Amino acid sequence: MSRDAVKFGRMSKKQREKVEDEANLVKQGRLNGYGTDPNYMYTANGYTYPMSQDQTPEESPTSEGTPVYPASVSTTSPHPIAIVRTVDIMDSVTLGKTILEAHQRTCIYSAEHILQMKSNPPNVDTIHYYKSLGHKQLWVEVAEKITIAVQQIIEFAKMVPGFMDLSQDDQIMLLKAGSFELALMRCCRVYDAPSDSVVFGEYFLPLEAFSAFSDDEEQLKLQIFDFVKTIQSMNLTESEIALFSAVLLVRSDRPGLKEVADIQKLHDKVLSALKMEVGNNHHEDDELLSKLHQCTWILRSLSNQHIAVLNKFKQREPDMEFPALHKELFSVENTES
Repeated sequence: MSRDAVKFGRMSKKQREKVEDEANLVKQGRLNGYGTDPNYMYTANGYTYPMSQDQTPEESPTSEGTPVYPASVSTTSPHPIAIVRTVDIMDSVTLGKTILEAHQRTCIYSAEHILQMKSNPPNVDTIHYYKSLGHKQLWVEVAEKITIAVQQIIEFAKMVPGFMDLSQDDQIMLLKAGSFELALMRCCRVYDAPSDSVVFGEYFLPLEAFSAFSDDEEQLKLQIFDFVKTIQSMNLTESEIALFSAVLLVRSDRPGLKEVADIQKLHDKVLSALKMEVGNNHHEDDELLSKLHQCTWILRSLSNQHIAVLNKFKQREPDMEFPALHKELFSVENTES
């Protein structure tokens, strides 16, 4: 994935040293103007936090740390005093709420929209249209929908506290490895088991409408929706789906990572928030976390199978033009063991 694809940014060593020097001045109360504005704010990782006159970021209580999301996540250098990562001053409750809001803001379909589509099933002509698509045409449609979903997943990642503090290269590798898995988690929200249908565009289409797949592609489709049914049977809340998605995003065992310790630290913090949320909501199921852990390996297998069938299709259709982001994310080197 190119750096332009996700618009990441980071400071040089010289810039960071300057930031740290100025931050030390702030802590010593020698930075002109500091402490005179009761509405002083500081920004980190794209979030803005209030800070009283007598507080540094390290001292600001988490109860006042409710993030205020900007229109888009900033990739410019933070204010000189923002050398403490946003995620470092968040407790599990605040982190969970922040990740839930990131999830809700970046899901293509709201819960209300999904219910509305369920009440307006597609007509016979629409279903017939998809059934009549050729193999290549169906891949075009699917690739387009996956790309739209991945664009939102990238925005979700940028809103996860701590993600933008990771190195630029690691951000890219995490997205390349995890995007399809997160897309499958989001698919769990838009699948209706009683009608065996899934949202595709603006309709709940029956899975049988995707009839042009080859045998191995059809097998992958069936495995994907078996997984979706498994997740749905767990009755996860939106917050748990969001947190589990974030756990998948920042797995430190992805290939090609450089700053593994930083990623593991972030992973552990998000996992703690997930454990707390599950403990609060599922007293009757003390094996739910174990089940979710098993799902991480199922997702990895499905992701690898997706790359395999995709590359087989590309060999049969070398002239097929995929969206640029799709080509960068889903390639043979993404396969994990």
